[in-house]
Amino acid sequence: RNGRDLAGAVEDLCELKARAALVGTPGDPASNPAWNEALDLMNLCVNAGMVTRFALARTESRGAHYREDHPDSDPAWLKNIYLTPAGDEMKFHCEPVQFTRMAPPGMGVTTNANHLRHH
Repeated sequence: RNGRDLAGAVEDLCELKARAALVGTPGDPASNPAWNEALDLMNLCVNAGMVTRFALARTESRGAHYREDHPDSDPAWLKNIYLTPAGDEMKFHCEPVQFTRMAPPGMGVTTNANHLRHH
């Protein structure tokens, strides 16, 4: 993964989603496997777009998310990230992680588990 390829993937997925919206199915939508497959295709396009936009926005590497152009983890990205579809766009917001049991070392967060671990 890198920024250039992820940005290209976002564009490709937008085009694919537009093409998927034109898919027609024969017959009535009720109990129609072709209609269900068309809906699945649209949902897959939305989900793939969300994952790709998230990967583009996250300018670090963490766990299975590795970026060639940002190979190191960044403590500023230790947060919960939310993407919500909004038409052709995605609404993006973050919230700090609430450490209730144990926080990573060096985060300056005190929890009971951190206290017990060091004593």
